[in-house]
Amino acid sequence: YLFGTPFQSLLCGFLATAFAQSSTLVTSLVVPFVANNKLSVKQIFPFIMGANIGTTITAVIASISKSDAALAIALTHVLFNLIG
Repeated sequence: YLFGTPFQSLLCGFLATAFAQSSTLVTSLVVPFVANNKLSVKQIFPFIMGANIGTTITAVIASISKSDAALAIALTHVLFNLIG
């Protein structure tokens, strides 16, 4: 169910990482499924991308009430993970 469509997989990765605040934790939970051929790399890729984007949520939330420079750095972090 989590890996049905690419968008659904991306959203699940994003939400799981935003909740856990650790992309390493979320990614390490799904890597064994690829190693055991339960999921393909094609199925897991959007999930990992969502995890990379979800890890930026903490920085964005922390920067909202701070200076403009803090918000700019947090948005740069988001853009870096989107491009990467």
